[in-house]
Amino acid sequence: MKKKYIIFIFLFIFSSNLFSQVNTDSLKLLLTKSTDSKKVELLHTLTKAYWSSEPETAMNYAVEALKLSFVIKNEILIAISYKNIGIIFYFKGNNEKAVENYNKAMELFKKINDKKGISGCLNNMGIVYKDLSEYSKAIDCYEKSLEIDKSLKDDEGVASTLSNLGEVYQLKGEYSKAVDYYNQSVYYENKTGDLEGAAESMLNIGVAYVEINNFNKALVYYNQALKIFTKVNNTNRISMCLTNIGWVYFNLGALDKAMLLYNKSLELKLKLNDKQGIAMVWSNMARVYEEKEQWEKAMDYYFKAIQLQLELGNKRLVAESLIDQGNLHLRKGDVEKAISFYLNSLEIASEISARQQKYQAYMMLSEAYGKNKDYENAYFYSRKYIDLRDSIEEDARMISKQNTTPFDTVYNDSVLTKQSPVNCNPINSNEITLRKEYFYLLILLLLIETVIIFVFLRKKRNLKN
Repeated sequence: MKKKYIIFIFLFIFSSNLFSQVNTDSLKLLLTKSTDSKKVELLHTLTKAYWSSEPETAMNYAVEALKLSFVIKNEILIAISYKNIGIIFYFKGNNEKAVENYNKAMELFKKINDKKGISGCLNNMGIVYKDLSEYSKAIDCYEKSLEIDKSLKDDEGVASTLSNLGEVYQLKGEYSKAVDYYNQSVYYENKTGDLEGAAESMLNIGVAYVEINNFNKALVYYNQALKIFTKVNNTNRISMCLTNIGWVYFNLGALDKAMLLYNKSLELKLKLNDKQGIAMVWSNMARVYEEKEQWEKAMDYYFKAIQLQLELGNKRLVAESLIDQGNLHLRKGDVEKAISFYLNSLEIASEISARQQKYQAYMMLSEAYGKNKDYENAYFYSRKYIDLRDSIEEDARMISKQNTTPFDTVYNDSVLTKQSPVNCNPINSNEITLRKEYFYLLILLLLIETVIIFVFLRKKRNLKN
């Protein structure tokens, strides 16, 4: 199943929402009256107030804080300034500069033995590597961070790092591992009373259930997450929930409802200048236009999405977009071009060990080669698809055996007074099942046709002899 919803920017020791209520005018007034370390601390606060909404303004404050920290020779403030600059570069989509500044900060945190600072930098670097689809590096950073968090008995840090690990395994297509990490995260979020952290886990578990086509459970988690994010006014996450729910409706064939949700999500993402999210929604919108056979609009949105994904260096989303482009050409009857897109997608997916994208590429290559009457390649990729499908279904069985936390009993619903703006009723997955059955029938027919051709040629040879 194609996906464009995940996107889990769960930055460890900070949140763009945390400072949304800060009275920046009073802070600026205090800034004119402060000196030395107090002034640097105010500059750091102003940096955090602006880093997701106005990154250029945030950068000005961060650079000023860094310069003043060097003047007063305060190493911890220098380290925090570098870390903040790294975060701003991350929000601007400059991952290389983000890692460069995180490393500078981490070296100083090590020098002064600030373990919490080291853990924060490791976690932030893990997020960058995850976005770049360098999953092994991301896991390495998160595991080092988790070890430090546990040694400090930092339950909040442990919870967020476990959630981040779950996300990476989910992106790798290892869903049972992902849900296991999310459930561990929930334990620590319950322990600390972290409502928003629990909503993150709900969102992620919902995505894991979508991956295995369990839409009813996915919507339960999406609705709970949306209630909480609406209550705390987390615009980024409200947008994410709208995208995810839109994807469910798209799969049900409710195209207009899906487009309505995507437009609402896009409006929020444009305000936040969330480039990764914008690319994701554009890709989803392209699919809707494709289903409506509005080919020009579909191609336009696919092109815009893939250009932005290439700019951001997100290989997983590039692989998905290439599959989408292939599907569009396949529907238009240009089989050779479709195969080219599928092969490019498979190459990227194999490089980053993205199991779900490989699964999609194998399935579509089998279908495309079948339409091209290249039965040898059709059979080859169908076997690859079936082997990987069996592995994913085994994961699904393992997930179904796990006892995921019923969030509506953990968190009293009375604290969530503001209702979700979207009412998502339980659904069935008959359409998905029919698509699978159609695919299996296609493979069977291809095999039968191959056998018939083989027998015919063999008889023809015998007649000649």
